[in-house]
Amino acid sequence: VYPNPVIDYLYIELKSKSVSENYIFKLLDYRGRVIVEDFINGLIKVNTNNFTPGVYFLLIESHEDKFQKKLFIE
Repeated sequence: VYPNPVIDYLYIELKSKSVSENYIFKLLDYRGRVIVEDFINGLIKVNTNNFTPGVYFLLIESHEDKFQKKLFIE
């Protein structure tokens, strides 16, 4: 997940042991509201130009794994 802080685009890259495993990512605002939600396999680019600057939370989940990260969008 890079860069952090995010200026224009957020890049999320998965290096999964199992390419066939389904992952979903959610970008939440500080109130816990889902701003973006999509499936991911490999690399995804999220345009953050229209987001309000502040703290966001990224969740990436599969049946076996779970990852969370705090992000700052400028």
